[in-house]
Amino acid sequence: MPQTLISVLNRRETPSVQDVIEAEDEAFIKVPGSFTCLNPECQQICSWKPGRGRPQVFCSRRCKKRYDAVQARLMQEVERIEAVLERSPASTTAEQKAIRSMLAQRRYALRHYGIDYQEFQGEANQGTA
Repeated sequence: MPQTLISVLNRRETPSVQDVIEAEDEAFIKVPGSFTCLNPECQQICSWKPGRGRPQVFCSRRCKKRYDAVQARLMQEVERIEAVLERSPASTTAEQKAIRSMLAQRRYALRHYGIDYQEFQGEANQGTA
């Protein structure tokens, strides 16, 4: 099994700072120095630049704005669909299936926009209580 930082450190009883630094060099599985932009619609690369302020997770301000806009729209759509269902539940099996699919798709998409739907739902319920 490939070594990770944790597996190397676990072999030491009480690791020191120097042990952590050495373990990083010994580990076969390294933390990547770059990732794709956090916006699921973007494939641009954001790279880790040590010592240069906050790490970049979006490739541009425009991409961050787009991410925020889509995230907000998805949350609004889920809230709106759920509100409609509370007022007037789906009457046929086909309607129930269609509406459940719409909600599931948006909840799935929200996970890619940094929202765990269960937490989001809890916050929404707290706001109405």
